Amino acid sequence: MLNDLFPGWKERFGKQTDFNRTQDNLVNGIINLITLDNKIKFSALNSFNAENRQKILGAWIFRQAGFHTNQSVISAVQQLFRKQTGSRVQLGLGYEVMRERQELLLLNQHSTIPEPLASVSFDRSEISTTSAVRLGENNFQLAESAWDGKPELLTLELREDALLFPLRFRYWKAGDRMNPLGMRGSKLVSDILTDQKVPSWQKKQAVVVQSFDGKIAAVIFPMDVTGKAGLIAAHAACTQLQDKSIKIKRIK
Repeated sequence: MLNDLFPGWKERFGKQTDFNRTQDNLVNGIINLITLDNKIKFSALNSFNAENRQKILGAWIFRQAGFHTNQSVISAVQQLFRKQTGSRVQLGLGYEVMRERQELLLLNQHSTIPEPLASVSFDRSEISTTSAVRLGENNFQLAESAWDGKPELLTLELREDALLFPLRFRYWKAGDRMNPLGMRGSKLVSDILTDQKVPSWQKKQAVVVQSFDGKIAAVIFPMDVTGKAGLIAAHAACTQLQDKSIKIKRIK
């Protein structure tokens, strides 16, 4: 594709020429091809030499964060190739680059979710045949049901008489705990997410379902992370066939 857009790009890329604009366009074209928003894959970067990786990383950081970084910082970012998952390099102004398995992620440490957008509540009367919930990038479908004992893909089913309405869907916070079905005792939601191998940069997208009494009835995992919807608290699990239930289905 690059050969079609920029004939002879391999020969010109990285060289000092009078065509700085062409070189900038070339770098931006490469970034468009090998990145997805704030992610860049190691395998894509490894196809370039160290000097050209620095050019690409510098341009990528500028595009995402809006400021230029010096060569020593970019060199430190390149060292993340040799470090373990979770290692980070501070860029300044609240930004950092983190290694997450085979990707580099550029994160804004100070980004927060405004409180009005951080939760949504439903009264019992608002859940009829089907109700939709949207919370940031999370989309759910709520429906009345009767438990038939069969699990459904990307769906959690909570026993209705174990819930106190209104139900609140919110992002989890430090200190949240629940007693997951099939486990002994309560457990921090943060530990549950770690045990389920939810990537650290995606943990903030996890959602808890909280009854009016403050009890957490379920934790819902970020989409396409673990292959399942989440975990139900023991007290909210259906126990008998035809128990009245509330189904929560993840949708894209």
